[in-house]
Amino acid sequence: MAVAGSPRTLSPIVATVQDWYRSLPLCTKALFSLLTGIFVLQLATGYDTNRICLSTDLVVRHHQVYRLITAPFFHLGPWHLLFNMMTFVHIGSSLERNVGSVQFLHISLLLVVAEGLLYLALELAA
Repeated sequence: MAVAGSPRTLSPIVATVQDWYRSLPLCTKALFSLLTGIFVLQLATGYDTNRICLSTDLVVRHHQVYRLITAPFFHLGPWHLLFNMMTFVHIGSSLERNVGSVQFLHISLLLVVAEGLLYLALELAA
């Protein structure tokens, strides 16, 4: 007799997703979980992403520099999250396996800030 929750009662799809998730490197898995969790909270609370999105005016004139780091963690919809996560997991897991978890986390944080600064620079130059 199979016990609920035992591997024999799991559908092949659930088992495949679990195997895939377990195979992810530590930081990739943590960031994937964090970003997905934030999106679920956004949906559950009805949080308006315009309150946190990257705005040149708010960063430069109102000194809301935190937006450089917070903006990449919010998504406008399920498709936005899905395509970002597909790309992030593919590239991130490969990079993390090559450089290690600590270096990968460092690179990720640098890229988050660099992306925001590049956006601001291009917006101000326009």
